[in-house]
Amino acid sequence: MKYIKGVLLCFALMFFFHINAQNRSINGNVKQSGDGKSVSGVSVIVKGTNIGTITDAEGAFQLDIPQTAQALVFSFVGLKTVVVPASSDNFDIILFPDYIGISEIVTTGYSNRGRNEITGSTVQVNGKVVANVPVTSVDQALQGKVPGLVVTAPSGTPGTMQDIRIRGVGSITASNQPLFVIDGVPVINADFTGEV
Repeated sequence: MKYIKGVLLCFALMFFFHINAQNRSINGNVKQSGDGKSVSGVSVIVKGTNIGTITDAEGAFQLDIPQTAQALVFSFVGLKTVVVPASSDNFDIILFPDYIGISEIVTTGYSNRGRNEITGSTVQVNGKVVANVPVTSVDQALQGKVPGLVVTAPSGTPGTMQDIRIRGVGSITASNQPLFVIDGVPVINADFTGEV
């Protein structure tokens, strides 16, 4: 009986050591280029598997990976994905910003189009252009900044709502009123003066 218990114990120890021999522990830190600040929440995945973790508040991570792991994938929103060989046990990773070509996209009303798909004229007014202009409303700030935009006041009363027309005063099938979209929200009432 003691002999059987001893054999079972040996098999259990061999199995335990065999399982542990298949994995190895790695650790490291992830920082952002430029300022060198630690990046928390970076996804660290063994390439081709679902084994992974994320970095903590200090940008550090610790992970048990299989001995057969070939590469690690580091990814984070707004930063370029990095793939490194899993040949070391300690990693110091630097992630670089991933810039998206926003200037290549034009928002027309409620849809997005590439610049090469737009046949008409589009104008983008940057917030920096109108930031320090001493005016009382948005329509006054746009006057003179957009080609073809005509802003007129129907009366001389201060604070009166102004008429805004783009490229002419006549339209056969639609309104000449511009569509203002501020932070993705369309402005339904074009009266920027605050009158009730």
